[in-house]
Amino acid sequence: MTGAGPAIVVDASTTIGWMLADERDRYSIAVAAYVEENGARVPALWRWEVQNILLTACRRKRITEAQMTEAVMLLAHIPIEIDPPMMFGAELALARQYGLTAYDAAYLELAMRSNCKLATNDKALRKAASSASLLYEVQA
Repeated sequence: MTGAGPAIVVDASTTIGWMLADERDRYSIAVAAYVEENGARVPALWRWEVQNILLTACRRKRITEAQMTEAVMLLAHIPIEIDPPMMFGAELALARQYGLTAYDAAYLELAMRSNCKLATNDKALRKAASSASLLYEVQA
């Protein structure tokens, strides 16, 4: 990681905007630039979420197998730290508190524990991160 800023937590909904043209938006592009410079943290489940989204996109012919392979290789070279799960059940408490899935709560839990902002395109997770003052906002 080359930048001076703190790493952020990035969820699969934002990450996939880096890989799939039809999911790409200004927010995802800005987060990708930040991550390239400063790095990011993700919970362990991020690996499987992103791979499953790519696999589903390939199966539905949104991308080719070559594009899927290229996306995986690209992700392997981005400075992303995969965090191991911590206290079992912490996600459930956050899921209940903010009305999230346990999967999405894993991203919020990591952001809270790491004192990082959370970059997400997921509507419910954005609302929860904003409520917890942890939402990563793109600077204009």
